[in-house]
Amino acid sequence: MLKYCKIIDNETGLCQVGIGTNYEFYKSLGMRELDVTESEIDNQWYLTEKLDTEEYRTKLQTTQKEERIYEIKIELDELDKKRIRAICEPALKDGEAGETWLEYYNKQISDLRKELTELSS
Repeated sequence: MLKYCKIIDNETGLCQVGIGTNYEFYKSLGMRELDVTESEIDNQWYLTEKLDTEEYRTKLQTTQKEERIYEIKIELDELDKKRIRAICEPALKDGEAGETWLEYYNKQISDLRKELTELSS
């Protein structure tokens, strides 16, 4: 995407981007129109050519994987709390016949732990 910007770091391609339509002002600051992309990792603007690398894609995948692992851990914590409460509850109203809340939560926890193991390996 073409935007008026100033390169802050030549090695990484990090840029300061002018948001808006005051192009003359941006030019007076020494900005020029370059092809930039907003990073999904840190939401900063970089030269597109610097983000179109194997290193960036690997880092993005790692970041997404770490975010999912964090989400799974939070879900597991919440399910553990529900499971503790479920010990006192009888069967599900809309669940499978004879399935207790405890069995229901145990299945969800088992599925999440399986996904967590796959992501962690």
